[in-house]
Amino acid sequence: MRAQLSVALGLLLALLADPSGACVESVYRARVYERSSGELLYVEHHHDVVCDEDPLQSLVVYLGPDGDTLATKTLDFSRHLIQSDVLLDDRRTGYREGAVVQGDSIEMFRRLEFGAEENRDSMHPQRLAAIDVGFDHAVRTYWDLLAAGSQLEFDFAVPDRMRSFHFRIRRLDDPHQTLQLRIEPANWWLRWGVARIDICYDVTSRRLLTYEGITDMRDERGAATGHGSNLIMRRLDACYLDRCGSSVACRRDKSTKFGCMSSQGSDAGLARRANDAYWWDRQSERTQGCGRIHAPHAASPDGSVDEC
Repeated sequence: MRAQLSVALGLLLALLADPSGACVESVYRARVYERSSGELLYVEHHHDVVCDEDPLQSLVVYLGPDGDTLATKTLDFSRHLIQSDVLLDDRRTGYREGAVVQGDSIEMFRRLEFGAEENRDSMHPQRLAAIDVGFDHAVRTYWDLLAAGSQLEFDFAVPDRMRSFHFRIRRLDDPHQTLQLRIEPANWWLRWGVARIDICYDVTSRRLLTYEGITDMRDERGAATGHGSNLIMRRLDACYLDRCGSSVACRRDKSTKFGCMSSQGSDAGLARRANDAYWWDRQSERTQGCGRIHAPHAASPDGSVDEC
């Protein structure tokens, strides 16, 4: 809890220290399900400081289905968007992992449980390299090339394995409302045994909507989850908050998008980027172009309002 509060204070200080007022706090939520069964595994609460449209720092709090805090993750993008410093700390078992850029190398570390020795290793990238959510920023950086059908190869640092993997990102189909991409090993023979990652973006906002693949979270026994056949489906909540105020609900307007409004129902609380949130079709259990979701939706019974 102390580390979590320290990071939250750091995010606040980053906001207050910005003389231009160009930094804002972005708060949103994502739910993670076991892909085959649709079981809710955990919920991610994201608290980001965004300056001039780029993230500066981020705190992710992982909550179990019962609301208990499972783990926290901190990310620092101040030096590099694609190669962010990252620390994941599991409060249940003491498992922790992370990566820090040191000169031309990436230092990775891992501790399996409370009291265990911390293992360290380093990698020296020979090409574009990404850490954690850095792949998302790589997609944004090379968006036009990927949307046009070009492939992007990069090294992905994985502290859980204490090594890096050579991956590629490629487009799955022509982009319309969404851009669907696949992350997979660059070597064709490794694709037979390594699970792919499918990601889906909204074309207008270029926001990541769904993620299907492996996860860096572990279960209560410290065993890795989201590997092999036990893959996860992560989706951004329909309610996306961006300084909407203390009492907020999400509404669906005639254009089938969601926006933020105050508890009085006025549009005064409309956030600057609230309409970047995505519409989830409760009847068909499909996102617009992102594939089928085998999980309950957050919409209210009448489909009109989602509580945040």
